[in-house]
Amino acid sequence: MTHVPYRGTGPALTDTLTGQTQVFFSSAATALPHVQSGKLKALAVTTANRVPALPDVPTVAEAGVADYEVDLWHGFIGPKGLPRPIVDKINKAANQSLTLQETAEKLANDGVAPAGGTPEQFMATIRKEIDLWKKLATDGVIKAE
Repeated sequence: MTHVPYRGTGPALTDTLTGQTQVFFSSAATALPHVQSGKLKALAVTTANRVPALPDVPTVAEAGVADYEVDLWHGFIGPKGLPRPIVDKINKAANQSLTLQETAEKLANDGVAPAGGTPEQFMATIRKEIDLWKKLATDGVIKAE
């Protein structure tokens, strides 16, 4: 494959839909409507487990790349020094919203699984990601072009 850098998912999606590129990595939420309409074929999901919205699509590990897992996550991040009471209030509201049936249904329809948790758990996720990508870059797996 030839890597083609894009400035966002929109242009990459458009070029794949029009046949300018053959494959691209996308979030489930972005690709799902096009997979469901038959305009795109999902080859694999990068998560450790299959996505409920795409139950017949294997994980990358199931497709033959052992120990492959890359999660796409989202979270709330504020400025350094944000007072802990404000952090706790935002965190509580975010976690409460993830327990709502309406939220669960919307996320599931987009192929997304809610996580929630504490600010410390989220920071651990961020540190894990930094360590993973730093290791890949420094080990020479990722090279600047």
